[in-house]
Amino acid sequence: MYSKIPLKPHCEPGQPASLPLFQPQLIQGGRPDGYWVEAFPFRSDSTKFPNIIGYGLGTYDMKSDIQMFVNPYADSSNKTSAWTPVSLAKLDFPVAMHYADITQNGFNDVIISDQYGSSMDDIWADGGRVSWLENPGAPRGDWVQRTIGHSPGMHRLKAGRFSRTDRVQVVAVPIVVASGDLTTPAPVLVFTAPADPRSDAPWHRETVATRVLVHEVAVVPADATRGEMRYDQIVLAGRDGVDCLWYDGNEWKSSVVGTGLAQQKDDPYWGAGSAAVGRLGDDYAGYVCSAEAFHGNMVSVYTKPAGAPHGIVRPQWTRHVLDDFGALNGKHTGSIHQEDP
Repeated sequence: MYSKIPLKPHCEPGQPASLPLFQPQLIQGGRPDGYWVEAFPFRSDSTKFPNIIGYGLGTYDMKSDIQMFVNPYADSSNKTSAWTPVSLAKLDFPVAMHYADITQNGFNDVIISDQYGSSMDDIWADGGRVSWLENPGAPRGDWVQRTIGHSPGMHRLKAGRFSRTDRVQVVAVPIVVASGDLTTPAPVLVFTAPADPRSDAPWHRETVATRVLVHEVAVVPADATRGEMRYDQIVLAGRDGVDCLWYDGNEWKSSVVGTGLAQQKDDPYWGAGSAAVGRLGDDYAGYVCSAEAFHGNMVSVYTKPAGAPHGIVRPQWTRHVLDDFGALNGKHTGSIHQEDP
């Protein structure tokens, strides 16, 4: 077990900044499997000392245990560095998660997809559930689970305010619509919470676009645009490349950043696999990074000319290949899975 060290600036006021000090911390060892790890701010009014949520995909014989690891640094009187695990739920083949304060009580709730199937070749036709786990306001287990909606092959989701600001919305995108189907476009869904999210009232479901093999979804918050955009923007990375969806108050619109990696002979994967938007100076979208293609081996960045408009949707973007991390395997996949801003 590692010792607990105090978290404080590593330079004195008025002095040049020194390099940050990083110390490895074992959160959990000996897991049977692992897939998703995400920082989870327990309260919605602070991102300091987030807990961590982690889980694997599970198997047909063993459900996945969705665990929250409680941050030992949140309590200054705590002398241990141990991250205490709390079991939130046990689910069948969970994939993606995010969080939002759905009940608007000051505590973030977990939004998660499950019932995916064991692989892209074993998609549950009646699965693809999206649900939310209600935060009880204390780090205890077995959070109440409520269904948001279904769509087979559900693979990525994010919470935001995409076409209204008074209720939580969830953009959710299947990667495929059926086992082994790499060509049929999948729906890009936006679910809107009912007035009382704890009630039996269904979440409103809207298909705002269709795309092929979307591997990653990112969100650019409206707050980051300094008034340029009224609602959060949705950035998608898939076979269609990298593009942005947004609601202008009347209708949904889209803008292509770039088409990504070109189609290669006998390779079923092209376009993009993930994307992240980076700030440059006072431009909230100064560049866009992309890993290509699906579980690929290429890293690219999209840039725009000096003096170009701020944001994603108006500039003309140019793709630059930064690196190639080696040959693909026999299944046409490489070593890159996901990137985050």
